[in-house]
Amino acid sequence: MVKVNLGCGPSGIEGWLNYDWGILALLSKFVGLRKWLVKWGLLSKDYDKNWPELRLWDIRWKLPLKNNSIDYIYCSHVLEHVEYWRVLNILKECKRVLEKEGVLRIVLPDTGLIVKKYLKKRNAKMFNVDVFGVNRSKDRGMVLDKLRRVFIREHKWVYDEKELVFLLKKAGFRKIKKCSFRKGTMPDIDKLDLEIHKELSMYFEVEK
Repeated sequence: MVKVNLGCGPSGIEGWLNYDWGILALLSKFVGLRKWLVKWGLLSKDYDKNWPELRLWDIRWKLPLKNNSIDYIYCSHVLEHVEYWRVLNILKECKRVLEKEGVLRIVLPDTGLIVKKYLKKRNAKMFNVDVFGVNRSKDRGMVLDKLRRVFIREHKWVYDEKELVFLLKKAGFRKIKKCSFRKGTMPDIDKLDLEIHKELSMYFEVEK
């Protein structure tokens, strides 16, 4: 059984091929530098942990995997950080490398849930953080604030269920199932689905 975690960050687990790319993924290879950046507040404490063994690869390009070679793909809170026009190609690549009846699980921030949260609490700052993935109000032109933004992955696009299903169908997936937190057919789902994403995320599994 071959299992792939795309854009895993520090949350990848053993037994999976953990792919990631970008300055944070590169910093996973330099423990001392990473700890220094956390100490000076340039990097969140969430990243000061033991990262999994990473395969550095930009998933916006063709995946370095053979056709019909993967049983499971997990992709959580990744696609919103990619330009919208690239996401369809990523989904098509997932379909290409999956075995017949292979499963792709996608977890994304749910715009519908974010709007409901806003209507309930009427907190504009919190709403902006949920939408953009960062607190933009902190960028006041200070040097440290500007440096901190180098390490932040802002959201490029927001999705609701209708938009995601549209893209999945356009990529060629037909068996599309809405799931919930830590519910589905994905192995190790209790470790992969993170508690911090539970409140405002949507969960889908699709089969090739």
